[in-house]
Amino acid sequence: MPTNNYDAIIIGAGHNGLVTAAYLAQEGLNVLVIEKRETVGGACVTEEPWPGYKVSSLCYLCSLLKPRIISDLELARFGYQLYPKDPAFFTVFPDGRHLFFWQDGQKTHDELARFSARDAAYYHKYEEQLVRMAEWVEGLLMTTPPNIIRRKLRDLIEEGLRLALEASPKTRRPPSLAGLTKRARGMIDSGVTDLASNPKHLAGFGRNDRGHR
Repeated sequence: MPTNNYDAIIIGAGHNGLVTAAYLAQEGLNVLVIEKRETVGGACVTEEPWPGYKVSSLCYLCSLLKPRIISDLELARFGYQLYPKDPAFFTVFPDGRHLFFWQDGQKTHDELARFSARDAAYYHKYEEQLVRMAEWVEGLLMTTPPNIIRRKLRDLIEEGLRLALEASPKTRRPPSLAGLTKRARGMIDSGVTDLASNPKHLAGFGRNDRGHR
């Protein structure tokens, strides 16, 4: 019986497993990917649950798919194309009213104003706060997390250097995640509350995602 020697074996051919396997293969490693299902892709597969209608079974956004991965793996060469998702959200209520969230912030503001002038007035500040926080957190997605079992001073130093390099050119001070979270919570507590006071409205309130597949 022939034996195969692999440098890495990945169990599960979901999108994360496939990306990992592709990067390892680019480095010249011999990689084996094992998948139980008849199709690969995990949450990102396109299936036909109803005859004639093909949809993404689980994943409907690609906000976390980093541009670097798209470029490194040359996904466009294999048919990858990004379509804007506008409106980003649509919620309909039992009484017949509806709420759209658009890529255009002013249009979303006008939508919210039909439900709450107070929430609409705070919406732009709320969005700006979330964007600032998301940009900071997004920088962590491509970094190797520190070893929490065997803590090393090097991890702390490397993280400090990373934050320094990503600091604002004007202030040279990296954003504080705790500070951003506190300010965002204060923003919500002081302004964006009218929709949250009605559970039926809460489903339609959230930040705009930038696209889908």
